[in-house]
Amino acid sequence: MVLLWFIVFAAILPTAAMGSPRLATTLPALFHAMPSALVFVASRESNPQDWAAEEFARGYTLLRRSKTEFDPNVLRDSIGAFRNALSVQSREIAPNAWARSQSALGRALFFLGAMTNSTEALDQSVEVYQAALTVRTRALNRESWRRDQYGLGAVLRMLSLLRDDLNSSLAAVAAYRAALTEMSRSEVPDLWASTQYFLAETLREQDKFNNGPESLPAAADAYRAANMVYNEHSHPKQWANATVGLAIVLATQARRSRDTQRLREAMNLIRDALSVYVDRSDLHEMRKLSRRLTKMTQDLRAIERAKP
Repeated sequence: MVLLWFIVFAAILPTAAMGSPRLATTLPALFHAMPSALVFVASRESNPQDWAAEEFARGYTLLRRSKTEFDPNVLRDSIGAFRNALSVQSREIAPNAWARSQSALGRALFFLGAMTNSTEALDQSVEVYQAALTVRTRALNRESWRRDQYGLGAVLRMLSLLRDDLNSSLAAVAAYRAALTEMSRSEVPDLWASTQYFLAETLREQDKFNNGPESLPAAADAYRAANMVYNEHSHPKQWANATVGLAIVLATQARRSRDTQRLREAMNLIRDALSVYVDRSDLHEMRKLSRRLTKMTQDLRAIERAKP
């Protein structure tokens, strides 16, 4: 109940600037409508479930704040709030609330680990995501299950990059593919495309492991799948990223097979993606892609010169 009033308040506050007439009339009416028992902040001792709901709401607010402030201390406060909620919530008594808090804690730990390169935070994130998945199962809650699988894939991919670890990369691929089994392009196009893109990135990164699987063809397929949703008009940055990823895969394959046609295809993809960054005046990405294009041009000339 407390969480419901928090959501109502959060929906009203952004639309009413501080000191505005609307705020002056809205807030008294809102608090007048609240039951008197909810006007006071719940305590852990007197009303533990309401206190846990308030801590969850506080943690979620801090988590959203961290996306714009990029402050690890905000994330640490968010993690503390979620852990406070979990200190009261029980898997046996309130499994859904417990699993929701575990999932949110997993996200906060992932963001902290990614921001600070902390494998400790990422390891903890894996654990709490896996805990959430014991309740938010595929059969009972497919939407939450696929999102937790997506989140787990992101954590495992980050661990694979920080530790140079093939096993984490393989587990990330498994999590992304699991998520894809419970979503379709028509149902959730943006989530489906994002999952395909990060699956492709993970598969491309696996290529550096000499004892890893042959992952480049599957990576190319996943990049192309992502761009069935992304295009240069509706999702220009995402489309450009997937296009560049596909170009890198094709160029890698072309160098190994001495395939000039495939290398030219990769170069054309880089030129297509470059147009997006020119339109956005993104000088950093323009320089990066220009260097890639120069290297591909040099490789193409070297392959052509080596031909009998």
